[in-house]
Amino acid sequence: MRKKAEFWFLVAGLVVLFAIFAGCSGEASQATPVPTTTAVGPKFVAGDIIAKTASSTDSIWLIVKYDAKTDKYERAFTYKKSDGIWYRKDELTELADRAMTEKLYPAKVTHVSSISAVPVVTPTTIPVTTSATATATTAPLEAPTVTGITPNTGIAGTTVNITGIAGTNFRYGALVRLGSGAATITGSGVTVVSLSNITCQFAIPSNAAPGAWNVTVINTDGQSGTLSNGFSITNTTTTTTTAAPPELSVTDITPNTGERGATISITNLAGTHFQTGATVNLTRSGCQNITASGVLASTSQIICTFALPLDAAVGSWNVVVTNPSGESGTLATGFTIKNPAPTISSIYPTSNVTGLPVTITNLAGTNFQTGATVKLMKGSTPIQATNVVVVSATQITSVFDLTGADAGTWNVMVTNPDSQSVTLSPGFTVSSSLLLILITLFQILSIFQTRIQYQCFGHSNQKVTGG
Repeated sequence: MRKKAEFWFLVAGLVVLFAIFAGCSGEASQATPVPTTTAVGPKFVAGDIIAKTASSTDSIWLIVKYDAKTDKYERAFTYKKSDGIWYRKDELTELADRAMTEKLYPAKVTHVSSISAVPVVTPTTIPVTTSATATATTAPLEAPTVTGITPNTGIAGTTVNITGIAGTNFRYGALVRLGSGAATITGSGVTVVSLSNITCQFAIPSNAAPGAWNVTVINTDGQSGTLSNGFSITNTTTTTTTAAPPELSVTDITPNTGERGATISITNLAGTHFQTGATVNLTRSGCQNITASGVLASTSQIICTFALPLDAAVGSWNVVVTNPSGESGTLATGFTIKNPAPTISSIYPTSNVTGLPVTITNLAGTNFQTGATVKLMKGSTPIQATNVVVVSATQITSVFDLTGADAGTWNVMVTNPDSQSVTLSPGFTVSSSLLLILITLFQILSIFQTRIQYQCFGHSNQKVTGG
């Protein structure tokens, strides 16, 4: 019996161990898988011909091979003849970063079956396909030309970074030199960016002769192009005089006057050496500047707009133009701000008889100024008003002495102290004294007639009452 119990204890233990191992196995199977990184493969393969666009004619490359260890392409400049034949001008290749190459030259122009399908042509031969059989005919490659260099100056004893040598027919592997007489300076770090652009550096010796130097580009086939006197070397020990910038001047402004509160369009602010982005201001001592808006500048003319404040000082203002580079020019007292001209809308009374004074109680209008004068105008002899009072900018009172004044219509003129004037024509009527007598007699007769009617007929309408 004891042995039987021991047997069942042994079986139970084995079951427990089996369960434990089974659980560990299940947990291991549920473990999170380790993420893997997929490497980015090359976009192009050996034999691909690539460029910036599918129709590019400049900077076309042949992919020779891809090196996975360095993640770089081996590439070579490739050219295409008018008959469609692809060729290389030399055996030179270069290693270029894969990502940068695919970014700068994303277009696949075509693919050749093998690198040998793009032959290297010697400087004196270019393959030409005539019919079913390919033959080689001699044709000289075009020589390079040099049309410009940036920058075009350098100081002796310094290194100058050339950001661009412009020209045509530059080839990979070209050399660049500066030359003056028998002396030469060879460029370093030469990069043929394209058939029309090269970058490099010139380490200019401290003893280099100051003056003009020729710029020469030499292709690998020996052909060269030169820009005569294209680069200038200066010596720091040589005193040089920097030419002063051309002097900005302001000579005229049209129109040259404006009224307070008005917006004035300047159609021609004339002068010399104006720059795009120039500012224009009206200035006057003790006053805030009036800045123009909508400024459009050419070398000799500016158009702009001034919004003249209602409280701007009356009188002469300077016209100042300032270029973005800091130079400025002034037309002294070139612009005049005035008060608005006066206007007359009505006069009361509008008439009187000759020989008598008349008090004008309301000469109405706008922009009247203290000190204004008023007169009647008819022919060459005016009648000057007295006791002139400018009640407000819209009302004047005064007195006219009409002694000896001719009968008829007269113009009314108001002149402000700034000489601006306005005329109401016709504005006032002077009647003759005979007409006054007739009017007076008519009024007397009318009164007398009324009294007679009252005396003759007034009592007949009364009722008499009494007892």
